[in-house]
Amino acid sequence: MPVRTTTSGADAARVTKLAVKGRWSASATRYLGVWDTRLYLPTVAELRELGGEVHLLFESLENQDHAEGFDCEDYSFAFAGMIRTFAAKRLSIRFSIAVGIAVGKFSWTADARHVCNWCLVRPDKEDADPLFAWLEPQTNPATDPHWFRGADTASELEMMIV
Repeated sequence: MPVRTTTSGADAARVTKLAVKGRWSASATRYLGVWDTRLYLPTVAELRELGGEVHLLFESLENQDHAEGFDCEDYSFAFAGMIRTFAAKRLSIRFSIAVGIAVGKFSWTADARHVCNWCLVRPDKEDADPLFAWLEPQTNPATDPHWFRGADTASELEMMIV
């Protein structure tokens, strides 16, 4: 049996819940939403390539004049939308790519609350669950080795959607 290239929305929710178990906020409303009935599982290489294309568009948005300019939530929502558009065109896929948005606390930022992206990636082995990771859309996947981060770098999660 070949390695899976897609997963169901229900399976995506199950894998995500396992990956972030114990990392939800105790004080905030918590929400995990997976709307698509089927999601495309990209390879890490596909994710980095598509992420690099999105980052090229973001370069013109850097160095805004005001503190609340194009910041973490803007990057995350734009990244999720653009990577889905690029994936549909470049990979000729029929399903949305498994990249979502999350709100919580993350070890790589000093912010008490941060918005970033999360993804499910194609497993290397047959019948294996997809791999879970966080993505930091404000950094360049081509130059930042930490752009793709493990599930253990999050805490106090409030919301995750895809």
